[in-house]
Amino acid sequence: MKITTLTDEDILAEVRYQSSQASGSEFAADELVADRTNALKAYLGKPIGNEIDGNSTVQSLDVADMVDAMLSQIMPIFSSDDIVQFEPMGEEDEEQARTESGFCNYVIMERNNGFILLETLLKDALLSKNATAKVRVDITETVEKERYKGLSDEELFQVIQPTKPNQEVDFTKFDQEAGDVNLKRITTKRKLIVEAVAPENFAITSEHSSQYLGDCTYCRERLYRTKSDLIEEGYDASVVMNLPVTTSDTKADSIERDQIADEQNFFNTSPSMQIVELEEHYIRIDQDGDGVAELHKVITCENTLLANE
Repeated sequence: MKITTLTDEDILAEVRYQSSQASGSEFAADELVADRTNALKAYLGKPIGNEIDGNSTVQSLDVADMVDAMLSQIMPIFSSDDIVQFEPMGEEDEEQARTESGFCNYVIMERNNGFILLETLLKDALLSKNATAKVRVDITETVEKERYKGLSDEELFQVIQPTKPNQEVDFTKFDQEAGDVNLKRITTKRKLIVEAVAPENFAITSEHSSQYLGDCTYCRERLYRTKSDLIEEGYDASVVMNLPVTTSDTKADSIERDQIADEQNFFNTSPSMQIVELEEHYIRIDQDGDGVAELHKVITCENTLLANE
């Protein structure tokens, strides 16, 4: 049997198609976007479309009152510092369960403003029918350059050792005989990020009906990044600087969420600070042709595939 592998063009075409058909996409034939738009209008007390010219109007904030009242009843449940608790499987697991519970509570409540995070998610669920939380690892690297001359062998051995955890030492010059060394210390820091995804930026295959996304065949998040951000994240600068620029977000439910202007304006005259609209796709696809679909993370900007992992 002939094995058919997928090219980057094939994968780009597939994720663009899946995105256009996904529930929550502005191009899909479902009612989710319209429902979210109408709900946001009602929450903000905006006209709902059945007004008659010349007649008096009434601004109703019933939806806002109900949503906020529900939040005030639900949020006290999450006001403690112990919203996460792991149950031990046996007596030997009790200490481990306490440690894991404490760590998760610290990460969510302290490192990620857990109270605000949970309030945002609950409000999204009440108002927009869907609430999505995203967990990711933010990786940052700091580089320190050092130069030494005339060091003894013992001193050389000491300076080339890492001085911090998760640090690599790279040499740009190393002359052991003269005792000269130029080096870079690259320290990697990882931070666990838990964040709420704006409902209008999330779409998922309409075939998936579970709250659990681990076995989902397709979902995506719309992201907005400056070109400077993308270059800093490691994308090819020549590719990034040629990406199409987003000057405004004209999607109906995004506009309703923005209370300041009719459209979100992303215009910036500095090329490096211009905003581009990305889509971060998670799709199960058989790229290598072995008959088994693997989970891929694909980053696209319109017709450009930036990453496929």
